[in-house]
Amino acid sequence: MVRQRATFLVALALSIGLLILGKIDARFNPEVQRSVVDIATPVAETVSTPIGWAADAVEGVRNLALSADQAAALQQENEQLRMLGPANQQLASENARLRAMFSLPPITENAGIVARSVTHPGSPFLWTVLLDAGQQQGVTLYQPVIDHTGVVGRILSVGETSSRALLITDMNSRVPVMIEETGDRAILEGDNSRTPVLAFLEAAHQVMPGYRVVTSGDGGVFPPLLPIGVVTSSNPGDLKVTLHADLSRLEYVQILSYEPALPPEQTSPEQTSPEVAPTVEPGP
Repeated sequence: MVRQRATFLVALALSIGLLILGKIDARFNPEVQRSVVDIATPVAETVSTPIGWAADAVEGVRNLALSADQAAALQQENEQLRMLGPANQQLASENARLRAMFSLPPITENAGIVARSVTHPGSPFLWTVLLDAGQQQGVTLYQPVIDHTGVVGRILSVGETSSRALLITDMNSRVPVMIEETGDRAILEGDNSRTPVLAFLEAAHQVMPGYRVVTSGDGGVFPPLLPIGVVTSSNPGDLKVTLHADLSRLEYVQILSYEPALPPEQTSPEQTSPEVAPTVEPGP
């Protein structure tokens, strides 16, 4: 653009000069005029060339400045995206868990209430979690609690908008279970560790590591065939079960719409009548 302007200015000046000479002397030889034009043209090109170089240099510097600004903007945008990465991953993981929860097959029409765990087990002597669903959401005492992998526990106390769940690892928990491969019945006893114990198993010597443990449905405490975990010890006197559910990292759980019988460990003289046990508000 600058080069074109320089050439135009030289041509304009030459034209004005020739016009003035023509007005001064009408006999000014047209051949001379053409010769002057022929001479002036390469001169104009010569003059415009360094001007063009300078213009190109200025344009290059301007493009470099723009490129630097664009690079800085892109770097800032990448940094923002990088900072959003962990949050996006967390949301994606949470979304996957919720999808897995809602895609669970119906368990004898016991699909219930989805709740979120707002606390984590923090005591070696009490494995419970506080959930953000209570009487207003339809939660009742002793309902089974599961996540997208297996059994978590059952409701221990209920408030208006929250409830407390007793985990199956708690020492007060007793869950009737069955070894899926053999059909043998047992009781899964919590011992305040991450691996509860199989008790009252008659054919313990037949149980091998890797055998699957599910709820038996005996006693009406849990619906039958809910997945719990796998046997991880072959010692008949100390059969341990590794749970499917990671109780230390609970987020979303499902409270099944199931009316269980009163668990034996929760029975007291005041609760031996057939009436429904009174509602207990969760502690802090």
